[in-house]
Amino acid sequence: MNKLMKRFWLSPFARAVYLPILALALLAGCSNGSTGSSDASSSDAAGPKTEQGDEEARREEMIARLDRLHETVLRPLWGLERQYKEGMISAEELYKGSRDIVEKAVEDEVFAGDEAIASETKKEFAPKLLNHLLRDGNAPREGIGYYTDMLMSMESPNADMILEALQALDGYWTEEHIRTTADKAIRNAEKWLSHTDEGVRYREKDRPAIVTSVRHLRFIASL
Repeated sequence: MNKLMKRFWLSPFARAVYLPILALALLAGCSNGSTGSSDASSSDAAGPKTEQGDEEARREEMIARLDRLHETVLRPLWGLERQYKEGMISAEELYKGSRDIVEKAVEDEVFAGDEAIASETKKEFAPKLLNHLLRDGNAPREGIGYYTDMLMSMESPNADMILEALQALDGYWTEEHIRTTADKAIRNAEKWLSHTDEGVRYREKDRPAIVTSVRHLRFIASL
């Protein structure tokens, strides 16, 4: 593994997102491996070594897939974002370039068979890119709509960002599209607010931006 990838795996983002996915994948693999015949495991002395080899192979396969994801999706997206922040490209170029990267990854099946990785990847970049577009007065509304739809496909609870996006899309999206998106955003936010943190239910005062945005979204959904 090259130095760049070593730094990536040691980064806070990798530890927070990809290593937990890898750990879950390995745990699932180990669980599947342990459900085999007890007779076979007791009679075949090579069983533990075989299971260890299978686990190592699964780990190497996962790392290879994450390496490919980093090289074909995340690294190019980070590069585009950096260029945008430095004023080298426009908001429209940021949108079109990022969309090309995402759609090429789908076409090449970079995400195939690993919905967890696809979901976590979108959660990493979609809110950031949408936020850039919302802050830029010259951003194409097509791009705002594209990443708003992506957030909705992930059942994002970011009601405040969705509300701002719908306001920007007024007159571009149909009224029906805006109403149905607002309604779904309300359900996603309320579902998230119903979660608990260490057994304590989230209170409205703890998430004022989301709660306030839900109230506005209810008005939009009722139009």
